[in-house]
Amino acid sequence: MEAFLYNVGNSLGSLNKPHEALPYLKEALEIDKKLSKEDTLMRAAIMSEIGSAFNALGETQEALDYHIQALNVRKKIFSGDHWMLAHSLIEVGITLTNLGRIQEGLEYKIQGVNMEKRLTGDDHTVLALLLNIAISFKELGNFESSFDYAKQAFELTQRIFQADHPESAQALTIMGNALLCLGRLQEAHKFLEQSLEIEKKLDQGPHHNAIYTLFTMGNVLFDLKRFEEALGYYMQEYEMKLKLYPKDRPEIAETMNMVGVTLNHLKRFSEAKTYFKQAFEIFTKHYSIDHSKSQNALGGLLYSMKNLGEDNEYYEYKNKYLKEAK
Repeated sequence: MEAFLYNVGNSLGSLNKPHEALPYLKEALEIDKKLSKEDTLMRAAIMSEIGSAFNALGETQEALDYHIQALNVRKKIFSGDHWMLAHSLIEVGITLTNLGRIQEGLEYKIQGVNMEKRLTGDDHTVLALLLNIAISFKELGNFESSFDYAKQAFELTQRIFQADHPESAQALTIMGNALLCLGRLQEAHKFLEQSLEIEKKLDQGPHHNAIYTLFTMGNVLFDLKRFEEALGYYMQEYEMKLKLYPKDRPEIAETMNMVGVTLNHLKRFSEAKTYFKQAFEIFTKHYSIDHSKSQNALGGLLYSMKNLGEDNEYYEYKNKYLKEAK
């Protein structure tokens, strides 16, 4: 009976119906515990599926509790490497990452990916994990490790896929970002250029990696003091974001702010003022006046006004908003 209930819950989970899946899975778990006092593989499978349902519902702490229970059961059953154990390690690692516990999550994910490599040779699973780990290292500020894992991912894409692939572009972008953060700008430029070439060939339309790559390339060129070229990439990213987000979202304002900064460097103060003003209005709609993003936009706006000789507006903004920020 518990197997039937588990299968129903698993099927509903696969159909993205976690609310409907949970009652079947919880009942299956209760029956399994009544049938056996010993931990079973079925029990671990049910716990794992309950964890996945809670993750889908955004109840991440509940998800972690069940994934850890599933992992502990599988550790008791398997004394060595096993694909189910690898699966549990990965689930725990990803859930910890989603909770913001990135360092802990990394430890589990690295154990999981290494076990997957030893066991199954499932290149697609390994690839997804390598990219995930590379992103986690980036978030921790460990850019050398981020680069290393992204490089492993890129090399794996070359083995798996016969043609250009989205994961190839993503890996190249992560590598480029890591090199930017390490100050290796020319190398970063090379990898980002490759990523953009792949994106152009694939022609997938606006999506996250293309947006992030354009913005990162803009940052590289900005740091190289190639401001006209940087502006071109920021504007491409801005146009792409407008197709994905409402105009008053902070994601839009972040690009507007960098466009403004670049225009100021080009001494195009009137245009910069327009972008900073819009960015400031959006940021203060979503954040407080003293939030760093609001203050950055305000600082750029004041700089533009000052250079335009607009003293009255400059002092109006300065006195009003800097006072409020205090």
